[in-house]
Amino acid sequence: MSAPDLLARGVVENLWPARTQMALSLGWHIVFACFGIAFPLIVVFTEWWGHRRRDAALTELAHTWAKAMGVLFAAGAVSGTLLSFEMGILWPVLMDRFGEVFGFPFVLEGFAFFVEAIFVGVYLFGWNRLSPRAHMLSAVPMVLAGIAGAFFVVSANAWMNNPTGFRLDANGHVVDPRPVAGMFGPSTWPQFTHMWLAAFMVTGFLVASVYAVGMLRGRRDRYHRMGLLIPLTVAAITAPVQIGVGDWIAKTVATNQPAKLAAMEAQYETTAGAGLSLGGIYRDDELRYALEIPYGLSLLIHHDPDAVVPGLEEVPPDQRPPVNVVHLAYNVMVGIGVALLLLGAWFGLVWWRRRRLPTTVWFLRAVAVSGVAAVVAMEAGWTTTEVGRQPWIVYGVLRTSDAVSPAPGPGLRAARRDRGVHRADGLHGGRPAPPGQGPRHPGPAGSGTAGGPMTLAEVVLGVAFVGLVAYALFGGADFGGGVWDLLAGGTRRGARLRARIEHSIGPVWEANHVWLIFVLVVLWTGFSGAFAAAVTTLYIPLTLAAFGMIARGAAFAYRKSVTTLGMRRFFGAAFALSSLLTPFFFGAVVGGVASGRVPPGIAAGDVVSSWVNPTSALGGTLAVLVCAYLAAVFLCADARREGETDLAEAFRARALVTAAITGAVGLAGIAVLRADAPLLYAGLTGRGLPVVALSVAAGLVAIGLLITRRYVLARLFSGLAVAAILVGWAVAQYPYMLLPGLTVEDAARSHATLVALAVALAVGGLVLLPALVFLYRLFQRAPHEPEDARDVGY
Repeated sequence: MSAPDLLARGVVENLWPARTQMALSLGWHIVFACFGIAFPLIVVFTEWWGHRRRDAALTELAHTWAKAMGVLFAAGAVSGTLLSFEMGILWPVLMDRFGEVFGFPFVLEGFAFFVEAIFVGVYLFGWNRLSPRAHMLSAVPMVLAGIAGAFFVVSANAWMNNPTGFRLDANGHVVDPRPVAGMFGPSTWPQFTHMWLAAFMVTGFLVASVYAVGMLRGRRDRYHRMGLLIPLTVAAITAPVQIGVGDWIAKTVATNQPAKLAAMEAQYETTAGAGLSLGGIYRDDELRYALEIPYGLSLLIHHDPDAVVPGLEEVPPDQRPPVNVVHLAYNVMVGIGVALLLLGAWFGLVWWRRRRLPTTVWFLRAVAVSGVAAVVAMEAGWTTTEVGRQPWIVYGVLRTSDAVSPAPGPGLRAARRDRGVHRADGLHGGRPAPPGQGPRHPGPAGSGTAGGPMTLAEVVLGVAFVGLVAYALFGGADFGGGVWDLLAGGTRRGARLRARIEHSIGPVWEANHVWLIFVLVVLWTGFSGAFAAAVTTLYIPLTLAAFGMIARGAAFAYRKSVTTLGMRRFFGAAFALSSLLTPFFFGAVVGGVASGRVPPGIAAGDVVSSWVNPTSALGGTLAVLVCAYLAAVFLCADARREGETDLAEAFRARALVTAAITGAVGLAGIAVLRADAPLLYAGLTGRGLPVVALSVAAGLVAIGLLITRRYVLARLFSGLAVAAILVGWAVAQYPYMLLPGLTVEDAARSHATLVALAVALAVGGLVLLPALVFLYRLFQRAPHEPEDARDVGY
């Protein structure tokens, strides 16, 4: 079988699993995203109201909801990280061709999510470190960042529905990209408004349903009444507004995606005075068993009973979406939405007349199921949006079947190698390189262009690399905490050690791991061809690392919420084991890239030997050891600051032992690199040697500081040692992004995209750096007793 036939077979085999995996991930994540958008505002309003009225029940409610918000945000963070991986692993052609346009809003969303994660940490763990006023004010950036993040993500999806901000040349390559303009297509504002309101409906009805169940079980105290009243009020106010926005978005779909509208109504024939169909099954180009409101669709879309509405007959058969899925999902969304509107009207009418909740048990039963109903309506709405766009992943431009990765399957390796040779020849940002600018090959000792001013591509990649270093330091220390959690001993003997680890990680772990999302979105926007090449060749270790992050984040969040010893042990073991395995797979990925086993081109490298090799094994082992070492050093200072000198000594001993093992493995690794990764070895012993020497010197100084118990300085020099070795890798490989021949300039996208990225990175840095400093300084000082609410000034 020829190489093209093998690749085509891989695409066909992968399309259904890729769609299923993406649907499950998005369907799961969107529920958490709703809480990230709406719940902070509800929680801080409740806290403010409790202080204003000096109401203990409201204050207790705000505390309870804040804890729930933390767990939900943690789950949303890890599921969002998984989506960041899946965009490249499952849909590399989309990223390769259009990442420079539609990836830009994800960069902005990365900053918004970063800010939200920082202030979620401040809000959750700042109750006894901030005054009531300052604590409530800390929620303002959290709320605003959640709204901004929702806008940026929805704008990317709106772009897929109505792509703008670029042109295609005769070969189908993107030219004249305008990433900022791409964010503001015709679908952006109606889709964002629709989603924003849906978030408040889902959150409001879901939270109210919990307290409705409690009241059905006889808990009728003020705490449960307010727990139902506040979120239900939010949802009831939102519902009628959402109906109006639904009319707006329906008109937008009619104008820009007539095939989707025809599928929503299961209308085959183009019809004047089209009716509005309720229910029914589409079969043989006809909708059967439906109820029809005469002239309803023409009135809804055009406000004219005689207006013409195009049908599916005007769409080529191979460009029609699955009609029954779209039609029934749309009906479910609208039907449940109307039911929730009526429930809100019932509640509002009784409250307006009698200033109390309806007393009938049927009202509480209706509220109890409203939460699940709201989630089903939202999922049905997203099904309508996404399935209604099919067969296109970018409407009218790129088919979903053409965007999926052909990577899985050992039978494709020879074809990928063959294709990789051709793709690497002349690659320039995913397009043919101009004459004389094809890929170059590094000479010994990682020689390359040096000495001149940095180009814009190098600046952008340099900022992304700073994010990678930050993730290695801060996220790495978090992973290392999990390693020591695993090795802490039995339940009783290791209890204090585990408590110290949890207290140190808790306020900052979400912000620490957003660094990874930041790196990913910058790479897939500014260097999307190289990003697609790396994630499709290394999809196995990246997938394992992604699932490890999910297990770790979920376990860390949920083990604080469970009450039984058995469940705490289960989640504790999941947290500890995933903390060990995840950095190993990340280190294996770095080893695959650094040893030159990731060629340019989608799925062009061997999916097994690219990470099952001596350099990757060395990288994974060193990653685990470095994470454990950093955690032990950081925890020494934390334990001593809290007066736990015995724990400080325990972590000091662990740090010294780990440093010795890491040094021994590093020395042995020299021989591994010389035999298995000669280009990397030449670079590290050539131009990168001074930086490697700095890493060794900083590591020795850090050991001396640990011996003398100067823990704060030991943190600084330990971080310098780890950062320097990463910088040494970058210096050794420069100017190549993918060895042996794809340079940074060849991999970079258009100048307009890089300029937009540079501006976003500069502005985002001005926002992020003060927030990060505030977060870390806040939790480096001891807590105090919270001030009385009377000092708030209300």
